Amino acid sequence: EINNVLRSENGTLHFEIDSLRSEVETLRSLNATLVGQIEALTTKISELEKRLGRNSSNSSLSPSSDLFGRKMTPESPNRKARRALGKKQGKQPGTEGKHLAQRVDPDEVINHIPTACSNCKADLIDAPTESIESRQVFDLPKQQLSCIEHRF
Repeated sequence: EINNVLRSENGTLHFEIDSLRSEVETLRSLNATLVGQIEALTTKISELEKRLGRNSSNSSLSPSSDLFGRKMTPESPNRKARRALGKKQGKQPGTEGKHLAQRVDPDEVINHIPTACSNCKADLIDAPTESIESRQVFDLPKQQLSCIEHRF
């Protein structure tokens, strides 16, 4: 009887060993596949990190393409002090403003009068003027080329 029990246990052990060997081979195959995928992904990640590291200062890219990893310029001491006092950039409230005032006697006046309503297309020739807005544009005079001949 002991021999029968041993033979039965031996057969069970052989079956279990074969099953475990088969599982080990399956796991080795899966492991090799996963190692290959990890290497491919590692290569892809390093290429993407390299591409992310490119900007206008270290490649031929234009400055407008610097979206990620923008280097922030250090804040100037004046701006830092102004922010510490709670002041914003530009004219402070309550101070007198400076601007280029409109002239009373402009060199040229151009009237822009609509001839038809933009909504209903009705004629506006005889319509009374309700309000006038004026804007002035200041331009430098056109320069003319001058030629001076020097003779000795």
